[in-house]
Amino acid sequence: MDLSRTSSGLASNWDSLGAQVVNVIRDRIFRGELKQGQQVQESVLADQLGVSRGPVRDAMTVLEHEGLILWVPRKSPAVVTLTARDAEEIYTLRKPLEELAIRLATQRRTTDDIVRMNAAVDAMREAFDTGDLIDLSLRDVAFHDMIYQAADHRRLLDAWLNIRSQVVLFLVSRNTLAKTDQKSAILEHQQLVDAIAARTSTSELKRLVGVHLKESFQRLVLSLPSTSELATQLVAEYDSEGEE
Repeated sequence: MDLSRTSSGLASNWDSLGAQVVNVIRDRIFRGELKQGQQVQESVLADQLGVSRGPVRDAMTVLEHEGLILWVPRKSPAVVTLTARDAEEIYTLRKPLEELAIRLATQRRTTDDIVRMNAAVDAMREAFDTGDLIDLSLRDVAFHDMIYQAADHRRLLDAWLNIRSQVVLFLVSRNTLAKTDQKSAILEHQQLVDAIAARTSTSELKRLVGVHLKESFQRLVLSLPSTSELATQLVAEYDSEGEE
């Protein structure tokens, strides 16, 4: 994709150009065009995108902060390789964030929030019906964005955005590598919307979030390249933490 052709005057607007470079590289990582563990040649990417190396290098820094790029001493930056242990850390961190977000969203949501959430679930069904599992992953995370936005808690939203890109990468792995029952996953999202709309009790909200994340974590971690012993151990640890 030649960014110089996407709009007139891009070269004179660094913020617009920089954001577009970040978005394109991030999308390539999510879609597997830049694979986990692959070194990223800044000069090659710059030529492909029709930009100088400066915006590409700046994009690498942004994506490093998002947890998608790893800087290797004396080597080119590389796409991060996420492991079963990484999944355990992300999901155990995500669980309390999600519980707080859905509780606040239930208290503060508007009718428009519910309309948007239902539309997001419909979009997930559409992606499933077309067989685009990467798009399904992106729409999945977009749904959760709406919960955090409805929660109306700036620092909570910042905490979510700090792990969001890694969550997307894990969902892509889960949906494309694991034998996942996506229909069940979509049903879980619809149940979350219905619970928020009905202003369901805190205990039931916590149960729904726990079930949703546990199923997602189990499907993911057992599909990642790691020893089966480690994967089983991590699933057991996650289960025990959820019971506390």
